[in-house]
Amino acid sequence: MDIDLSIITVNYNSGDDLEKTVKSISPLISFLNAEYILIDGLSDDDSYSRLIDHTVFDVAISEVDGGIYDAMNKGIKLSRGKWIWFLNSGDLALKSARCLKPYLDSGNKSINLLYGNFMTVSGYEVDQNLSLRMLLTGMINHQTIVYRRDILDSFDLNYGLCADFAHLLNSFQKICPLKIDAPLAEYNLYGKSSSFTRSDRVKIWLYRCKAFYNSSLPLLFRLTGMLFSLGVCSIKAFFPLCGSRTLELRKNINK
Repeated sequence: MDIDLSIITVNYNSGDDLEKTVKSISPLISFLNAEYILIDGLSDDDSYSRLIDHTVFDVAISEVDGGIYDAMNKGIKLSRGKWIWFLNSGDLALKSARCLKPYLDSGNKSINLLYGNFMTVSGYEVDQNLSLRMLLTGMINHQTIVYRRDILDSFDLNYGLCADFAHLLNSFQKICPLKIDAPLAEYNLYGKSSSFTRSDRVKIWLYRCKAFYNSSLPLLFRLTGMLFSLGVCSIKAFFPLCGSRTLELRKNINK
């Protein structure tokens, strides 16, 4: 039988987070006609070893990788689904993600990217709307993006933690997106991409500048994106916490 959806989880020393992610995904697998792939970076805690015999996995490997997007690329190569959804350790699939089903098995090829909002652990729903204007200053969380296979063969590792942003930017002209009217995932606000070190913040905006430079979008948009990214990069070099959406969401949790 054809697989409609490949759900891919990347894990490395995540403690209990992997088990929480697996438990959230398990009830959706049969309903969404999905396979579940686990890519572990050779964890030296027990996050992988205690779940390796879990029957929910169609594929599970543990080996050294070159970082999160290298591991995600491994998942893509091993996947068989018509659509691909990444939910990494600490991220939770929501029951409302069941609303993906009619889009996954419809055979409608006019849509090749699905996305929705996400929830924080405090129950706050974060609205997301994909547009070029939005991409000038931000990014949709990859946990809430479901890619049709023909627009995602791999992420370019030359863009570090912005590999998903670079892919979306470079593919924008051939993307036909549809927003799902429901939150798809609960996002882990303490993951690697939410780091607030000065070095990480500066690197992210430098990678964004590089992505704008190399994209095939109109010149004015590329220049605007590059100038904005370099401006933010300069600010982050002195004030790494300034203007962070993730930090604001964390504050909402602690209120």
